[in-house]
Amino acid sequence: MSAPDAQFTEEQIRKAEWFLTYALGAAQGTSVELLEQRFRLTREKAAELLRLVKGQGGRPTAGGAGGQP
Repeated sequence: MSAPDAQFTEEQIRKAEWFLTYALGAAQGTSVELLEQRFRLTREKAAELLRLVKGQGGRPTAGGAGGQP
């Protein structure tokens, strides 16, 4: 089994962070569900991506998202 961060690029993590910042302010649903739908991931992969996003500073904020993808 490979390391979790090897499956997602820095760009994908950055885009996921931006998307969560946007989506959580505009829609209902859990972060995992939002990632699952937006990036067409399995629930397991979406949860893994969310762990990586949170590992980069906690809950995403508009200022920390680096702008729109």
